[in-house]
Amino acid sequence: MRIAVLGWGSLVWDPAALRIVAPFVPKGPMLPIEFSRISRHKRLTLVIDERNGRRCRSYVAQSALATLDDALRDLWLREARPAKPPPEPIRENTTVTWIDIDRGELAARARERPRVCKAIADWAREAEWDAVVWTALGPKFRDAGQGDYSVDAAIKYLAGLTGTAADEAFQYIRKAPTEVQTPVREAFDRRWPQLAGAG
Repeated sequence: MRIAVLGWGSLVWDPAALRIVAPFVPKGPMLPIEFSRISRHKRLTLVIDERNGRRCRSYVAQSALATLDDALRDLWLREARPAKPPPEPIRENTTVTWIDIDRGELAARARERPRVCKAIADWAREAEWDAVVWTALGPKFRDAGQGDYSVDAAIKYLAGLTGTAADEAFQYIRKAPTEVQTPVREAFDRRWPQLAGAG
């Protein structure tokens, strides 16, 4: 089974122990992506966001594993990084999701975003993938106590960070793939331009 793993954020530059055939390349489907999730480490992270996201080219790598369940577990372990084993059945978890192109099946979690699901499925058929797995985490801004999401609110949130939290949040945005140009990234670059030649 030829299984695609999609990425658009830290998975691209830090796959960790994810088992893939070769590094991620910018040949995935166009998806609505934005820095609209506050992570447990206070970073503003990239997620699929149908309301606020801008269509960006995603990245893809081929899983080194031959079954959909194994590829899902592998991605779940990279994303959750837990001290406990993956949930079972793995296809019903809410952290990572899937489409089985061969069988015409998709996860309940994937069905929550029908337009995104269709874009991924159409791309997968054209690229001749048998299945696709990706991270299912969505926007999380108001739930993190920050009120309604907007570009201004995101920048205000970043401006309020200090110390290590600020350093890590800024690095995350600066490491994001070149293809992922979103309104928050543009506002961030205007507010905190990186000097030419700086690391």
